[in-house]
Amino acid sequence: MRIAFIADVHGNYPALVSVVEDAISNNVDKMVFVGDYIFDLPFSNEVVRYLMKLENAHIIKGNKETSLDRLANDNQDNWTSNQMGGIYQTYRELSKDTYDFLKNLDDECSIDINSNISIYAVHVPQFFKSSLKTNCSSSNFHKKMIAEHFSHEQFLSEFNELVN
Repeated sequence: MRIAFIADVHGNYPALVSVVEDAISNNVDKMVFVGDYIFDLPFSNEVVRYLMKLENAHIIKGNKETSLDRLANDNQDNWTSNQMGGIYQTYRELSKDTYDFLKNLDDECSIDINSNISIYAVHVPQFFKSSLKTNCSSSNFHKKMIAEHFSHEQFLSEFNELVN
């Protein structure tokens, strides 16, 4: 069985279409989409509508889709166009059908290969999900790099502390 795992589309509709077409041309039996379909590039609605039409695909949430709950309950009066501007703009532009689809996705899935084998798929493993939300973010590392040079070794060291 041939399975394509696809993740981190981040609103890049042309890339998504290319990757799916490539998977189909390579005769994959199943496609598993492992989250982060929205934000960063301006085609989030198009990406989600494309996913909604796919047959024989497993689609689960990533951390970007999980953040919709927080954004829904956030005071938009405090939203600025600084670092989070792209996220805020995308959230405001999500249509009801794409928003509802994303909110109702599962956090994980299991794909049966045969009677003896199944594959478990998740975007962020549960064992360090809470640490990642609070401590391991690109914005935290960006702030550190502005204050002083932040090496790759420091990044790995801090990340390993979060998961151990």
